[in-house]
Amino acid sequence: MTFPKDQNQDQKKGQDHGSKEQTKQLRDKIKAQWPKLTDEDLAAVETDRSRLGEFIQQRHGVQPAAADTQVNDFRKRNQTLWPVDKAE
Repeated sequence: MTFPKDQNQDQKKGQDHGSKEQTKQLRDKIKAQWPKLTDEDLAAVETDRSRLGEFIQQRHGVQPAAADTQVNDFRKRNQTLWPVDKAE
């Protein structure tokens, strides 16, 4: 089934809004968990989430293994915003 053009556009806008809202919620939760992260750090994490551990190490002075553990624990608590991929 195809949607009429206008209805399809409205649906896409709704999906974009939901995605933007989820990104904002995730960003807010990350900032609350690691308050020393800068806005630039958070912007970089939005495009490459694998860098979060790197920034935690730099800004919060933790060892790589501790940063990885913190990120994994955070992801488990926030799976609706940042699902844990089975391949990871």
